[in-house]
Amino acid sequence: LQWTDAICAGQRHVFIYGGGGAYNVQSVSSVDGRQQVSVGMALPPAELGTPGITPLVERMQEAVEATAKSMCR
Repeated sequence: LQWTDAICAGQRHVFIYGGGGAYNVQSVSSVDGRQQVSVGMALPPAELGTPGITPLVERMQEAVEATAKSMCR
C-alpha cells in the first residue's frame, strides 16, 4: 500500500500491489473512488526463475499507471 500524488495533478491516489509465487496484483484508486484500475496476472513458468521483480510485473505496473493517468480530468 503506497500513497502517490504522481497520477493526476492535485489528486491523491493509493497504489496497492502484491503477490507471491506465480501471482501478482496491482491496483490504483483515487481517494474518492472515481478512478480505479486493477490488474491481476498469473506469471508464466519461465518468469518464475527470474531474480527480483520480473519484466512482466514492471510492464504491468507501467500499464496500470498509464491507464490511471488517462482517466485524469
